[in-house]
Amino acid sequence: MRSNWALPAITSFGILAAVTLMAMAPIYSRALAEGGLRHSIASVPSTALNAHVTVRNRPLGPQDYQSLRATISEINERRLGSITRDVQRWGKAPPYPAYGRPPAPGVGTIPGNPKVQLFFLTGFREHSSLVAGSWPRREPALDAGGVTLDVVMGSGLARSMGLRLGNEIFLPPFPTDFSEVITLRLVGFADPVDSRDEYWMGASASYFNLDRRGDEVIIPLYVDEEHFFQGLGARYPSLVGDYGWFLFLETDLVTGANVDQTQEALDGLETDVGKRFPQSLVFSGLANTLEDYKRDLAMARASLFLFLFLIVAVMLYFLALVMGLLTRSRSDEAGLFRSRGASMPQMTGLLALGEGVIVLLSFVIGPFVALAMVKYLLADTIRPLGGATSLPIGLSADMFVMGAVGGLLSLVVLLASGFTLSRMGMVESLSSRSRPPSVPLLQRYYVDLAVLVGVGLIWWQLQTRGGFIERDILGRSLSMDPSMLIGPVLALLAVALLMFRVLPLLMRLIGWAAGRVSSAGVAFGLVRAARDPLPHSSLAVILMMGTALGVFGAAFQPSLSRSEEHQALFDLGADVVIEGPTLSNSQANQLAAIDGVVAVGPFGQQPVGLVDRPPVGGGSLFTVDPETVGQTAWFRDDFSDLGITDLVRPLRIVPGGVQRIPLPEDTESIGLWVNSEGLAAEAFPRSLNIWVKVSDEAGQYYNVLLGPLSAPVRGASPTPRGWTYLEESLRPSIPARARPPFSAVSVFVSGASMTNIPAGSISIEDLTARGPFPNNDAIVVETFDTPGTWQALPNGRLSPHTATLSLSASRTDGGLGLRFAWKDALPNINMGVFIPPGPFPLPAIGDAAFLEGEELMVRSSQQVVPLRISGTIEMFPTVTRTLRPFLLVSLDDYREYLRRVGSGIFLQPQTHWLALDPAADRERIMGEVRDRLPPFSWVGDSAVIGGVARQNPLAGGGWNGLTALGTAAITIAVTLALGTYAVIAVRSGRVDLAVVRSLGFSRRQFQLSMALEKVMIAILGIGAGAALGIWLSRWVLGFLDVTVTGQDVVPPMIVTSHAGLIGLVLAALGAAVFGAIILSVAYARRLDAPEILRTGM
Repeated sequence: MRSNWALPAITSFGILAAVTLMAMAPIYSRALAEGGLRHSIASVPSTALNAHVTVRNRPLGPQDYQSLRATISEINERRLGSITRDVQRWGKAPPYPAYGRPPAPGVGTIPGNPKVQLFFLTGFREHSSLVAGSWPRREPALDAGGVTLDVVMGSGLARSMGLRLGNEIFLPPFPTDFSEVITLRLVGFADPVDSRDEYWMGASASYFNLDRRGDEVIIPLYVDEEHFFQGLGARYPSLVGDYGWFLFLETDLVTGANVDQTQEALDGLETDVGKRFPQSLVFSGLANTLEDYKRDLAMARASLFLFLFLIVAVMLYFLALVMGLLTRSRSDEAGLFRSRGASMPQMTGLLALGEGVIVLLSFVIGPFVALAMVKYLLADTIRPLGGATSLPIGLSADMFVMGAVGGLLSLVVLLASGFTLSRMGMVESLSSRSRPPSVPLLQRYYVDLAVLVGVGLIWWQLQTRGGFIERDILGRSLSMDPSMLIGPVLALLAVALLMFRVLPLLMRLIGWAAGRVSSAGVAFGLVRAARDPLPHSSLAVILMMGTALGVFGAAFQPSLSRSEEHQALFDLGADVVIEGPTLSNSQANQLAAIDGVVAVGPFGQQPVGLVDRPPVGGGSLFTVDPETVGQTAWFRDDFSDLGITDLVRPLRIVPGGVQRIPLPEDTESIGLWVNSEGLAAEAFPRSLNIWVKVSDEAGQYYNVLLGPLSAPVRGASPTPRGWTYLEESLRPSIPARARPPFSAVSVFVSGASMTNIPAGSISIEDLTARGPFPNNDAIVVETFDTPGTWQALPNGRLSPHTATLSLSASRTDGGLGLRFAWKDALPNINMGVFIPPGPFPLPAIGDAAFLEGEELMVRSSQQVVPLRISGTIEMFPTVTRTLRPFLLVSLDDYREYLRRVGSGIFLQPQTHWLALDPAADRERIMGEVRDRLPPFSWVGDSAVIGGVARQNPLAGGGWNGLTALGTAAITIAVTLALGTYAVIAVRSGRVDLAVVRSLGFSRRQFQLSMALEKVMIAILGIGAGAALGIWLSRWVLGFLDVTVTGQDVVPPMIVTSHAGLIGLVLAALGAAVFGAIILSVAYARRLDAPEILRTGM
C-alpha cells in the first residue's frame, strides 16, 4: 500500500461512499419523516385537527349535565391530556317553532316558519363583539307560564329579519300545549371578532346566520351557560338537547416517535366516550391526517431507499471496476508471488487483510460522515410548511447497522476481485497480456441471463402487487418490502451485463472499419480498444451507469414534486377559488373590476341520476360559464385532445329562432283555447289545471293558473270534452314588483295524483293577450302553427311525451293546432310544452363513459334534463373517481331550462373561479379580492396551495440536496475510474505505445489515437446511459404513480426532468472524459520508449 498508495486511496473512496450512503438512509429517513409530519399537520387547518366530542339527546337538567361534563373531562384528561391546550363546551336546546307573539291556536309563526335554537358556547363573549345592546345580565325568570331569558343574535341576521333590541320571540316547549312559553328577549346583536379564528372550529356562520338543515331553517340565539341551565334546564329538566366539547390540541407535541401513541389515544377517546354514551360522536382530523401521513411516509421511504440503493449499486460497481484494473496492473506481481510458492489462500488473505482494514475504518468513520452531511448539507433542504426546527438528527444504532451492510457488500466485491487476482500465476499473467480476455468471468457462466430472469420475476411481482409497497387487506396501512426495491438495481445490473456482450462486438466492428477507411493515427486507438475490449467495456458501463443515474435523479425528484403540485391544483380547480355564500351579480362584477382579475365565473356541481342508462348509481353534473372557464380552470393538455377553449365551444352556441312569446306592453290577462277530447273520463276527477309560465323584464318566472279543465269558465263550450277557453289575470300571480314586458315560455298541466293518470292528449291554440290595446282589447300572440318552436317537456320514460302540429288539433278548418300527448306521467314532474331557451337537447361535455353525439336524459333538481354529448374529455378539475361519470353543461342554459320547465329548482353555485393576470401584483389582487367578499367566504389561491404541495418533503419537496449529493458522488466515482483507467491503460500498453512512437507517429497522431479511444467509450457509455436513464425513470415512477390507497393518481404523473441538472451531469462527465484524455496523454509522454523497447517490459 505504501509503495502504491493511489489505488488504495481510490478504493477507500468507493468503500467509504458505500458505507456513508447506507448509513445516511436511516438518519435522512427520520429527518424526512419528521419534516413530513410537520408539513402534513401544518397543511391542514387547525380547526380540522382539533377533536370534537358530541353527545346527543341528553336531558337539559343541570345535574345530568354536571355528571356528563365530569365524565368527558376525565376521559379527555386520561387520553389526550398531554396534548390538550384548551377546552370549550357548547350546548344546544332542541329547535322550537318561533312566534312573534305568544302562541295560541290560530296564531301563525314568524314568516318563513323558522325554528329557534338556544345555544351556549363558552368563550363566546371573548370572541364576539357587540354591535348593539348588551350581553345577557338579568337572571332567568321562572314561573308557571314558562321561562324568560335574555339572548343575543347575530347582527346581520337581525337586520335581515327586521328585528330590533327589545323584541321578544316566543317558543312553545310542547307542540300541542301553549300554556307554557319560553320567552326570549333580544338584548344584544353581535358579530364574530374574527370569523376565521380557530375558536369557531370553522363554523362561525352557524352561530350568527340562518342555519339550513334540510327543509328546516334554524335561527341561532346565544344564552350564557349559567342561564341556560338556571333557566331552561331548571324549568324543563326532562327535555333533551345536544352537548359538545371542542378539544384544542397542541399538535407541535406530536412527533414522528409518538405518532402511533397519538393515534391510539384518539382511538381510545372515541372508544371510551362511545361506551359511556352510545349516542355520541368523536371526530378529529388529526387521526386521519396521521394515518395519511404514515401511508405517505411509506411511499416516501420506498422512493428514498430505492434512490440510495441505486447509487450504492453504482459505487459497488465502481469498486469492482477499480479492483479489476488493479488486477490487471498487479498481474505480474501476483504471478511472481505464485511462482515462488505462495498459495491462493495466502494471496487472498494478504489482499483481504489490506482491504479489510479499509472497510473497518470506513465502517467506523462512515456513520459520522453521514451524520455531518445530513446535518450541515441536507437538513436545510427539507423545508416543510410547519418549519424544520426540531428535525431529529443524531447517531443511532440503525446507522451503524446499515453502514455495516454497505461495508460487507464492499468487502464481498473486494474479496471476489482478490480471489481473481490470487488465481493468476506467471503463465496466466503472460497469457492475459498476449491475449486479453474479451468477456468477464461472470458472463462465461451466463450469470447475466440469470439476472435477467430475476428482473423478470421481480417485474412480474411489481405488476401484480402494483408497486414497491405492501398494503394490508383493508388498505389502511402500508409497509415497504425491501426485496422489491432491488428490482431497479437488478435491472441496472442486467443492462450492464448485457453491455458486456454487445460492446465488444461493436468495438470490433468499429476497429475493423477504422483499419480500412481511416489513417493510422485514428485506427491505432480504435484497433487497440477492439483487441482488448473488456476494460473499455467496463469503463463504458460505469459511464452508462453514471449517466443513467444522473438522468434518473434529474427526473425522480421533479416528477414526484410536480405530481404532488398538480394533484393539489387539480383538487382546487382554478387559479383562484371562492367558496361560501353565493355571490350576487354585483359582487361578481366588483371582483371582475379589480385591476389584474382577468375573468370571474361561477362553478356548480350536483349529483344527477342517469335515466334508463348504465352505469347504475348516476354521476355528477357540473355547471360552468363557457365564456370564462377556458381562462379560469386549471387544465392540462392531456385532459383532452382539444384545448379547453375549443372543448367548451359547443356550450357557447347562440340559438336562433323564437325563444319566447312576447306579450304586449299593457297586457292584463292571458287566455288559451284548450281541447280536452283526448282525455279519458278518469282524468277529470283529478282536477287537471292548465298553467302558463310567464317571464318578466328581469328574467324572473311566474306561474299563471288559467283554470281547471273540468270547470266551465268564460267562453267555455257546452261540454267539457270540447274546446274550452281559459283566461286569467296576470295579477296577483305576477307580483307588482315584476316589470313588463312579459313573455310566455311554457304551457303545462298539473293535478292531484298525477302518477296514475291515464294516457291521453290535449290540443291548444291561440294564446291570447287581453288589455287596453289601441285597436283591439284581445290580441292572439301565438297560434301554435310554427314547426320547431314548441317542444314537449321531457319525462324520462321509454314512452316520451310528444308535441305535434296537426289539422285535427285546430279549432278552424284547414288550420294547424298543437296536440300534446302522453302515455304515462311521473310525480313531481310537470307535463306540457315549452320553448327551449337555447339548444335542445342541452349540449354537454362528457367523460369517457359517453360517446360524442349520444343523447341521454338525467334527473336533476326534480326535473328531467335532456342532453346531447358534444364532446368528450378524459378528466376535468375537481372531478375525482367518486364523482364519475360526469357531465359539463352551460350554467346559463341549464338554469334557464330548469326555470322554464315548471318544477325545476335551481340552486345558485356557491363556488366562483377567478383567473388572474400572471404579470400583475398577485398579493395586491388577493388582498382586494378578500376585502370585497362577504363574510364567511373561503379563498383558495393556486399559487399558495401549489407552493405548499411542492414543499411536501414526503412527495419530493426538499429532495434536491439528496439528488445533488448522489449525483456528485457518482460523478466523482466516474472521474476516479476514468483517471485510474487512464494511468493503468498507459502502463499496461506501454510497449505498444513505445513501438508506435518509434515507428514515427507524430505527436498529433499519438494524441489523436489516445483521445479517440476515450471518446468512443464516452459516446457509447453516455448514449446508452441516457436511454437507460429515461427508461428507468418511466418504469420506476410508473410504480410510484399511485395514491396511498393504491389508486391511480389523478391527474396522472408526468415525468419531468430537471434540464439544468442533466446538463450539469453531462458536463461533469464530459469534463471527466476530457481530463482522462489529458492525463493519459501526459502520462504517455513521460514514457522512455528506448528503455521500454530494450527491456521489453
